[in-house]
Formats: sequence, C-alpha cells, structure tokens
Amino acid sequence: MGEVFRSFSGLMGASMTLAFSTELRLVACASAETYAAVALAALEDGGLPGLLPVLGGPQTAERLRRMLPPGIVAARAETAVPPIATGGAVSPLDQLAARADVDADQVLLVERDTPEAAPAAFYAAATGRRLVQVGDLSAFPRSLAGSKGALVSGPAARFDKEMLARLLDWVQVDPASPGSLGLLTARDATQLSCVVAKLLVGRMRHAVGQYLPGPDDSPHPERDAGALEYDVIGAHGNEIHLGFRQDSVLCGRRADLEPRAAGFDCGRGCVLNNRVDAATLSATTMFLMSCDAFAPAEGIAPSDFSLLFRLLDGPTAAVLAPYKHIQANQPLMTLIRALAESGYPLGEIAYILNARGNGGVLPDYGFLVIGDPDLRVTPPTGATPETVTAIETDRGHVIRGDLRAGTKAVTITLPHAAEAGAQAVLPISANTRAENGFFLLGQGGGGRLDVTLFREEGFDPGPLEFALMPMARVPDRVIDEGLTALRQTRLIEEVFGRDAGYDAALENLRAFLDMAVTSPRPIEWMAAQQRMLLADVSLSARLAQVRACVADLSLSALATRRVWISQDYTTLYGDVRRAGPACDHACLHCGNRAVVWRYKDPITRLPDRDVSICNRCGIVSDVPTRPSLVAEMATLGRVTQARTEVEVTLTNRSDRPMGGSMALQVNAFEEARVQSDGGRLDLQLAPGERQVHRVTLIFPETMPDDIMSVQLFLIDDDLALSFYSQKIRAMIRASAPSVD
Repeated sequence: MGEVFRSFSGLMGASMTLAFSTELRLVACASAETYAAVALAALEDGGLPGLLPVLGGPQTAERLRRMLPPGIVAARAETAVPPIATGGAVSPLDQLAARADVDADQVLLVERDTPEAAPAAFYAAATGRRLVQVGDLSAFPRSLAGSKGALVSGPAARFDKEMLARLLDWVQVDPASPGSLGLLTARDATQLSCVVAKLLVGRMRHAVGQYLPGPDDSPHPERDAGALEYDVIGAHGNEIHLGFRQDSVLCGRRADLEPRAAGFDCGRGCVLNNRVDAATLSATTMFLMSCDAFAPAEGIAPSDFSLLFRLLDGPTAAVLAPYKHIQANQPLMTLIRALAESGYPLGEIAYILNARGNGGVLPDYGFLVIGDPDLRVTPPTGATPETVTAIETDRGHVIRGDLRAGTKAVTITLPHAAEAGAQAVLPISANTRAENGFFLLGQGGGGRLDVTLFREEGFDPGPLEFALMPMARVPDRVIDEGLTALRQTRLIEEVFGRDAGYDAALENLRAFLDMAVTSPRPIEWMAAQQRMLLADVSLSARLAQVRACVADLSLSALATRRVWISQDYTTLYGDVRRAGPACDHACLHCGNRAVVWRYKDPITRLPDRDVSICNRCGIVSDVPTRPSLVAEMATLGRVTQARTEVEVTLTNRSDRPMGGSMALQVNAFEEARVQSDGGRLDLQLAPGERQVHRVTLIFPETMPDDIMSVQLFLIDDDLALSFYSQKIRAMIRASAPSVD
C-alpha cells in the first residue's frame, strides 16, 4: 500500500535561524537600506540576539512593542544608529537577499525592487526559506513549481481578485504546487515589517513551547483582557465591517484617519454605537469566516477601511479568511476550530477547507492565508504516523492508527483510494463512534484521497479504527415515507403548536432526511453511513420520537381546553364539502346518522381528511380519508363510577408494520379534575393486526353531573393524526355500577 499517512501537521515547516530571546530590541529604521542592515546584524552568528528591525519612526516601534504579549517577552523600542552601517560595495539589501539564497524546499517569492522586498527577504532568511525574486508575480507557477511550501510577497495591489483566484486554482489543483500557500503583504511596507516582526516573535515563542491561551479561556477577546493565541469569528460581513459577538460590529477604519469631506468614509456620520476597532482584538492569529474578509487589493472600499489590514495594525500577525462569498455553516466552524486546536498549520487548514468534496461534490476554492502557512496556534496532536495502516478489502479500506491525547482533528491520506462515486466513513473504534463526529474527503493529485475526521469535543486517545467504503444509498421508499410524514407536521403544529421536545424530535427527523436526500455533502456526519445502511430503523426511531411528542402535545392541549381539531386546521384546507351519501354512516355510539365532510388541500397537497358529524353526538371522528391505523372506542354512555375503564381497539390496515402513539382523556381535564392511569401509550402493530388496550379514567367523586367528551388522539408512523370523540353523561355515584 505504501505510505498511508500524510499530514502537514506532521511537518515542522521552515526552520528558524533566529534564537529565542526574552529581551527584544525593536529598531525603527527610516529606510529599506537601514532595515536590511539591522536585519543582517540580527542574522549574524554571534550577532545581536533579539534584534528586530521595523520600517518607520520611533512611534512605529513603540506601538509594536505595546502589542507584543506581556509576560512572554520584554521589548524596548529604539532607533537605528551607528555602529550599524549602511554603506559598502554591496548594499545591505543585496546582502540580505543573498543570505536567503539557500537550497531549501520552502520558497518565498517576492517582487523585486518594491518596498516590501526588504521585510520579505528578512523573513525568508530568518526562517530558512529560499528567496526567489521576480519582476512579475503573475509568473508564480513557474517560480514555485516543486516547492514544499510557498509564501508570495509583494505590494497589496498585486493581490486583486483575479490574482487570488489564480493562486488558489494553482495550489489546489496543480500537482507541482506545494499545497501550502501564504501571502506576505500588508497595507504598506511599514505595516508589513511589523507583521514580519510579530510572526518571528510568534515562531520564537512556539519553538520553546510557549503558546498563549485560546479563545475558550478568555470571554473578552479585546486586548485589555489579555493576549490570545488565536480567535475564530464567524458572522455576516464584508471587507470593512463584520458582525462581532452578540451585538457589536467589528470595524476596519483606521483610527488615525482624518475625517474626509469627500470620497468614501464610513466614519462620516457613523451611527454605530456598538463599533469595535478591529485593531483592539488581542489574538495573534485570526480565523475570519466572513464573506470577502480577505481583500488585500483595494476592493469596493479603499484600503484605509480594510478590516484585514486594520487587524494587522493590532497584535494580529496572521489571518485565514475567504476572499469571496462562501457557503458557511456550523459544521464548517467546528472543522476550523478542530483543525486549529489539533495543531494543523494555517496552510493545511486553508487547503482542507478549499479541497472538501466527495463523489461529485465540486470544491469552491475561497480560503487564503496572510502570514506564514507553517504557523500553528497549538502544538500538533493527531495520529502517530508510524501507527497508521490501511488494509484494502473488496468493500473498501480499513484504517487503523493510534490517536494522541487532545486530538480534535486528524487527516489520513490513502495514496490510491480516490475513486469515482461517493465514499463514507464507517466508525469502528469507540472514539470514532462518539456522538457529533464529522468527516470530509479531499481529492488530491495522483489519485490521493485525504480523509479528515473531526469532533468539537475531541477524540479519546488510543486506538483509531474506521472503514472507508462506498456511501450507502437510502431507498426511495424510505425517503418518500419520511417526506410524507414531514408534510403532516403543518397540520399538527396548526392544532397543537410546538414545544422544545417536539422541536428537537422534528429537527432530528429533518437532519436524517437531509442526509438521506442530499448525501454526499462536503462535510458529513461520521454516523451517516451506519444510519443509511439501517435506513428503515433510523427513520422509524425518529418518527417514533416525533409521534410521541405529538401525543404529549395533544394531552397538553386537552388539559386546558376543548379540542376540535378541524376548527384549528380548517385554514389549511381550501376545499371543504360533504363527501356524499355513500360515505355517510351510522354513529358508532348512538346509531344516529353521521354525515361525512371531506377536507381537501388542492394547493399544498395535505392529505385529505374525513370529519364525521353525528346528529346527536357531534364530531365523532376526524381522520385521514385512507388511514393506516384506526381506533374504535367502546361506547360509555352514562358514567357513574369514579374509576371507569375505556376499551380501545386498534387495527393496522396497512401492509407494513405500523407504530402509533395514543392519548385519551376528557376535554379540559385539569379543570374537571379528571385523571388517567394511561398517559401516552406507544404501540407497534404488524400488518393487519388488531390490539385491544384499556385506559382508566379517574373522576372526582364530588364532581357535579355534567356532559363531557372523551377524546382520543392517535398518531401513526406517517405522522397522520386521527381524532375520535364520544359524549358521556357523567353522574358519579360511589356505589353505582361502572356503565349503564
């Protein structure tokens, strides 16, 4: 089978040539030449430890100093002065570029003769990358072919939407691409030099195992609440604004920008009282799940209002975000957190987010990284590579491995497993069978298939085992049964309303049907394969949950009011008329004539219903025109004993097993103080089977004589609601016989 484990999270990326120092000197440099000279001094063996150049004046260095994580490093700001020399036969810029002219498989591609070239060259030399200088970044495929990791640097204006789309198409599809890509750019060279300094400080910290707290450890992510290693924000937004927390708006406008009388300025007449300056966020790495958040080149608004660049004005050194509109949902947010918290590098996280697809599901590349794609926000976890094996069988692959503690996401690669058609994970080990686990597949070059498992709560450490096999298909019959039942819920909710239990059960049913109808999906439940292989059982269990909740709702309604369901659902049916003499019948309880009215819904196609109205008893039944499960209440007539038994006969008229939930009581039973020993009754009938059940009603011995209605609600597996009623004369006498 060959090597079966491939994960960027197993690669350490480019190596640092700067030693970790708890004492940093942030040196303000007025020119690129001075910047390069300070950078060379920092890189020299036995040179100046902790020396970091910054383009700009003393205020820039001081502002950067205040952003660095307190308690981790101590920094002081200063201005470049002799003995740092900027003269000589070879300029410091050329010397700095030469320091990065190394034989390395990690490449930093930069546009030469731009203000951004000096910070880019310093970062390449400091991280052991090979610097490649070109006159035109658009030729990047030729310059980066064969590299194991790529950083592309240049003025922000170079990275317009067209360029970003080309970069993503290349890195995701071209077999010669590294699969890991980052952009090293900023609003201007000064900001980029600060980004480089922050990235290097982060790499120094991580090299000695120092990671800041994550967002779960700090409820208030503004800078004064303490530095964070990373944060994840998912909300509606655009390139200048983003929904933030519960009721705030994250703003990208530069704080030092003078109000503009003409031209674009969102600050002119701003009415946002809940505005939060993006530069005040405390995370060194940001995951932004907001459409168009990644916009380095001037987009619809000028760059002075860019949310992306305003984040980089603060402690943030790296951002992963989409450059266009994305289809986001909660599983996607869970995936991002799981990958981040399992120590995946940013480049691999972006690659996985872009590559997700399964059996004809086309990926839509949208996620990019500003900053180092090798950056991690936690130490790596995942599977121990040497333990991972894959056994090929005639039904698929069985994958085994060993998970480290703290793993929330793991990626395993099968070199030759990419096949036409949808694939699914079948959990085998206990940690893969845990609730709320997801998987996604990514098609790679050469038939490679990347399988990523993730779970918000994390996986228990220890043996990992699952199968990868063709995705099961749910029979059309099962889907039709589920959709038919789902249509009935409109009538149910019109009559009884909803409660939390019903909503949860209905959502469980909808989730199963969504999975059955739409699979394969880019992100899928790990339990999906088992549920689809056992589709009949899966559907029956969910329908049973819903019908039980409906029976409980009917009892709640009966407790306080007199329920005649046709009066509640009549607005759903546009065609109400007598069914005709052939459908009329004698009342079961009194023998008088009962007229049948038929309710039809010609617009939304709710099932037809027949309402039988007795001349003496009123409504005696309200049932589907062709019910699968029918009930018959024994006639009570005059009730004289406090404990009175009601016999109910149920018949399954269908040709398949049918479950049902039944509730029987008198109307407004709480006010009447009538109790029951039955409550809700759940039952199961074989095709053609008849069952007899008895429910005891307990009347108060001191109640006044009254005319009451005994009402029976029956909900079957199709969620078809049937209603039966009979009137009784309640004359409770302690010594009288039960029924007259």
